[in-house]
Order: sequence, then C-alpha cells, then structure tokens
Amino acid sequence: MDNLADVAQQLVGLSQLGSTCSSVEKSIKTTVQIQMEIPEMFVNSIMGPQGSNVRDFIQFSGASIRFSSANEFISGQSVRILTIHGDLNQTQIGYHLVNQKITQVRSELAAINNFQRR
Repeated sequence: MDNLADVAQQLVGLSQLGSTCSSVEKSIKTTVQIQMEIPEMFVNSIMGPQGSNVRDFIQFSGASIRFSSANEFISGQSVRILTIHGDLNQTQIGYHLVNQKITQVRSELAAINNFQRR
C-alpha cells in the first residue's frame, strides 16, 4: 500500500504546483463526477477483500467512490457503473488509483491466459 500512498502524494503535489490562485479563485467550490463502465469481472478485484481497496482509494483521494449495486447493470451488459465524486483533485486521484488497479488486473489476467496457453 506504500505505492498507493506515494502515487496519491505525487498527484497531490502536482496539483499544488499551480496553487498561486487569488483568494477569490480559491473560494470557488468545484465538484466533479466521473462515471466509469467497469466489466463485472473486474469489480471484485477493484473492490478488494471486504471493499478494502475502495476504502483505501477513498482515504488516499478524499473522493467518494462507489459502484452501482449488483442488479444495476447497463441493459444487456455485465457492466457496473463506478462513480467517483469530489473536487477536481480528489476525482483525478481517485480515477488514477482505480485505473492503476484496472491495469494491474488486466496484466494479471493476461499472464494467466498466457500461462494456460502453454
């Protein structure tokens, strides 16, 4: 999990580089919502045991991160909606952490498939 903390800290550091805004700009509250269509086969890996991965993503990003319920599929597809909500920095960090996990899961599945083909 240290890697997760490092990534979140780097992203926060990058977002603070441009923090020379005037006090008026700082007082404007911005909220952003990102929705991702996640194939059902990735959901458990992203969530982690008892939702531990998502809890970590929420803790490190400060964003609200939630999956649609298991019976809320997009019509005819086994895809769940993942919603990330917060200010711009929080949603960027949350998105990056989720996307990093998806990349990891895809790599693991590819390795398994390559091993099974042998």
